[in-house]
Amino acid sequence: MQPGVGGQPQYQPEYQPQVQAQQPVYRPPRQPIDIGGFFSKKIVTIFILIGVLLFFIGAILCNGAAVTKANPNIGETEGAMSLYKAGTIVLDIGALITTLALFGGAMVSNEIDVKLKVAMLSVATAILIVMLIMALMGAPMGKMT
Repeated sequence: MQPGVGGQPQYQPEYQPQVQAQQPVYRPPRQPIDIGGFFSKKIVTIFILIGVLLFFIGAILCNGAAVTKANPNIGETEGAMSLYKAGTIVLDIGALITTLALFGGAMVSNEIDVKLKVAMLSVATAILIVMLIMALMGAPMGKMT
């Protein structure tokens, strides 16, 4: 039988899909900050070089104050102890800057290759382990006698 013929009403489906207006796309109130852009290859390299330079300067200061057979009484002077303590502080700051640059560059940087990131994490971990072991021994360059 045809709809609408013979007094029958036309068939009306119960559900008629309605076209809804599209929801506006969510946009954050501020643009997100790209931290990976801050840790570019140049910035990471500069901080690593500064940290290693401070590391070596601290080692030279500690070595200059150390007691040797040629100068057995140098460790008894107050100046040698202050020079040694200053050397350990500079050395520790250099190690801190180097490890932070290595960890930050490996974890956040977008420009660095994955293999290089693994190497950076390994070197930073090795520096931390060595510095912690030497700190447990009494000082970064060993105990001063």
